[in-house]
Amino acid sequence: MNRVWALVAGLLLVFLSPGTAPAADAVRWQPTGMSPNWIRDARAVDVTFEVESSEATNDVPVSVALSPNPLNGRSEITAALNQRSTVSLIPVKTVELDAIAGLSTWRIRVPAAALRDLTTGIYVIQIAAQFPSNTVKSQFLLPVLKEPGAIENVPLSILWDLSAAPSTISNGKFLNSKLTDQFLIDSPLHTAVDALQGRAGITVLVDPATVVDAVRISNGGSYLDGLNFDSATQSAAANWFTKLQATLSANSFYYLPYANADLNGLWFKNQEALAAAAAQT
Repeated sequence: MNRVWALVAGLLLVFLSPGTAPAADAVRWQPTGMSPNWIRDARAVDVTFEVESSEATNDVPVSVALSPNPLNGRSEITAALNQRSTVSLIPVKTVELDAIAGLSTWRIRVPAAALRDLTTGIYVIQIAAQFPSNTVKSQFLLPVLKEPGAIENVPLSILWDLSAAPSTISNGKFLNSKLTDQFLIDSPLHTAVDALQGRAGITVLVDPATVVDAVRISNGGSYLDGLNFDSATQSAAANWFTKLQATLSANSFYYLPYANADLNGLWFKNQEALAAAAAQT
């Protein structure tokens, strides 16, 4: 999180502009940086800028102002980036620049005391200078990220996946017992449903094909080799389906793509030929 805020602060400085362009005989004022570019606690912030003047100038008053409240939303942040923020500001300090001639670099410090009571948010620091030929100002964005206080307990939502690889052919017969065994007591699929009994606040992802297979097995059927399901397999599948119904009635759930999650991945990776071959096997 700290890195994210630091990156945001860096990006904000990249887009700072020097404000209204001065006339040809005016003093050129160019902001060059702010350090640190974000703060966690009260500490001084240095704003640097370049001043270029064709004539020697002394006793230039420079005022520092700060928004007492964080900016509210994208529109206020954009306005500050474009040097057009109109949020209320409070004066922080006034200094004077002396012996300005040619090109020079200056630093103005925003005292830590002025930043002590800021809460988490993004604030405007405005530096304004009154030169004899023109008045210039620049607005900087200062992100503040305070240490969080005590965190209240929040509801925990668990995402639970209930799916199994399909193993039936078009006539409904099962290729082997690989899937039917997954509905047996103590199998992974059955254990997953058992773990959900009596629980709430869980979001369940269900593959409809797995549910259909459970119903088919509970109603009786046979494998491709002609062997019928035994009674224990049928009973386990029926039991699993009953528990699933109770779980879904007490929690939110979403359907996964019908038995083809892997095939969707192939399509998205432009492997249509592999997807088509897999769909026929």
